[in-house]
Amino acid sequence: LNKFKSMFMIEVATGTIVLKDVVDAKITELKSMQAGNPFISYETSYNAEKDEHLLDFVITQNSADGKSAVIAERNVYRYKTLPSKAGKPGIMLFAISTRSYGAETKAFLAGVKTGRNVLVDKLRNYTLPDITIK
Repeated sequence: LNKFKSMFMIEVATGTIVLKDVVDAKITELKSMQAGNPFISYETSYNAEKDEHLLDFVITQNSADGKSAVIAERNVYRYKTLPSKAGKPGIMLFAISTRSYGAETKAFLAGVKTGRNVLVDKLRNYTLPDITIK
């Protein structure tokens, strides 16, 4: 979507996919973006008991002079390996994305810093839906 305030996502990919490789690829992408954009930040965590990775990141589209963000987006991605049923392994991305535009971005970015763990904890503790691949 081109413009939204909050979006919930569930994506599933099937095949022999290594979960850590998917997470590492996203981190590599963020590091590449971060080189030219000081507003980009991310934090990761891993839950060994559930074999889940969490990636919490902020990306922005900046003003022409690069001194301020005109769009700010915060994403919390929860990656999980799907059990192999009938020989179809895969991974699931369960995520929430929130955005701000224009004059709202400064307050939005400040709010991310002060309330960072609230959204992460909600997504981490949410009971994931059962996915059946046919």
